[in-house]
Amino acid sequence: EKHGTPDNVGTWTNYQNSDRNCFVRRIWSWRHRGGLDFVQLVDPRCFNCYKHVGYQSNINSGVVCHICEGFALCHRCNSGPQILQDHYKQVGHRQSKCDELVAKKRMGKMLRRELPSHSIAVKNEIFGEGAERIVRKVHFIDERGFYIGTPMVAKESRFVASEDNYEQSMSYHREFMRTQNIANDFAEKFNAALEDLATHFDA
Repeated sequence: EKHGTPDNVGTWTNYQNSDRNCFVRRIWSWRHRGGLDFVQLVDPRCFNCYKHVGYQSNINSGVVCHICEGFALCHRCNSGPQILQDHYKQVGHRQSKCDELVAKKRMGKMLRRELPSHSIAVKNEIFGEGAERIVRKVHFIDERGFYIGTPMVAKESRFVASEDNYEQSMSYHREFMRTQNIANDFAEKFNAALEDLATHFDA
């Protein structure tokens, strides 16, 4: 799209919790220190239907596992099949799902970070293009589809062959983020060196 095109011009695709065919399955954040890798965010939505529950058990919305604090069920899903019991169940020598989440949080591979929403809208028209990436506009949206929070951009690779190849896509973005992180560190050190150099000369 042309530079300066307003958000209401063009078409958007909504990824909402209520749409089981088009929704955000999980969200990751980037860890800038101590590993330089993606960290999975704790999901406050129902494990089964993706309805918002929260980070703590609530009489109105649902229950959250008090052990791992990373598994939620709405009241409707909790009253059906024994999903919560399966969360604690060990199969053979494998850890339970609850133990796996506890281990992830202990190792720093999962953290809690509250977001405006877990539903987003992505503009179909391309906002910008580079040698390796395609950029589109993105907004968090509420349950009615209204924009909330600050506008953002989403970058996707030109070279990932299939959208379904999740691991390939994550690997590409991981290397991109690490490169950006290293470049940022060098820029900070360079600027600090310039500031220090200035103290050795009289203005």
